[in-house]
Amino acid sequence: MKNILLSLLLSLCILTPVTGQTPALVQSEKSWVVLEESGDPESNSARVREFESRYMSYAPSSKPENRSAGLAFLGSLALPGLGQAIVNDQWIKTGVFIAIEGLSVYAHFKNQSLGRDLERSYWEYVETGWSAAKYVKFLVDHHNFHYPGSPMSYNDLATPGSNLAALINSGNYPANVRQEWPLIDLQKLRQLEARTLYGGNSGNAFSHFLPDYGSQQYYELVSKYFQFGPGWKDFTVAVNQVSWEKDGMSTAWLDGAAKSKRFNDRLRTARNMASIVFVNHAVSAFDALFSARLHNHRIETAFSPANGGTLHLNIRF
Repeated sequence: MKNILLSLLLSLCILTPVTGQTPALVQSEKSWVVLEESGDPESNSARVREFESRYMSYAPSSKPENRSAGLAFLGSLALPGLGQAIVNDQWIKTGVFIAIEGLSVYAHFKNQSLGRDLERSYWEYVETGWSAAKYVKFLVDHHNFHYPGSPMSYNDLATPGSNLAALINSGNYPANVRQEWPLIDLQKLRQLEARTLYGGNSGNAFSHFLPDYGSQQYYELVSKYFQFGPGWKDFTVAVNQVSWEKDGMSTAWLDGAAKSKRFNDRLRTARNMASIVFVNHAVSAFDALFSARLHNHRIETAFSPANGGTLHLNIRF
């Protein structure tokens, strides 16, 4: 408190350019007081010098050190909160940034692990529930119903030398659907998809082609778009009665869509947590940078002389 009072007195009296109007200060037994003006300039100057010499014994011996803004920025960029701790001595902020970092990293790996487990479970569900051969049967039956003048056989979509029709006519689709894929000519199937309309003879064409077996798109699309609904083994709607709405899909398609949503939600949350980690690094780095620069700016402001030799003191509480 003594240094603050002396600083204020100094700014008002000592460092203000000395003129015939400058008030003089002397020390009483307990405090510094302002005396009336003296008409003698030399006497005024002597009193100013006396006060200045006495003030300097109370003044700070050195200017506070500047903080390294670059070190603060790089430290917090590498580890959120580090720059706040080692440069700016802001331990509460350090704790906040570290807490955000730890929780976000934990949530990222937790949701990613759960999401991958759910994804593998969903893939196994598709392996035993969705049949490309049954999908071929629907496409061919759908075509023959709406275009009886140019009927097709199931073997028209078969690979050379294979008997896809025998498998479809038996109705015994393999438990593991990968066994039926070598029987299907995927390019011919896609050509038929391109000619198939939701309304039969009119309406929109199918929007997607069946992806390659085992691809990520394959597992995603079969429970996402209505056109692949007839490929689920519990689909029993006749080709002329399909509504192509959610209510018209089988239980297996609906369950597959729910399973797909669950693992995708987990993986999306994991990605969001990773984004929070990145943002936390950036925010912490710039906060440490600006805090260090603000500290340095206040020091320069407090110790920089202005025009006319007057020292402007900014007191921070």
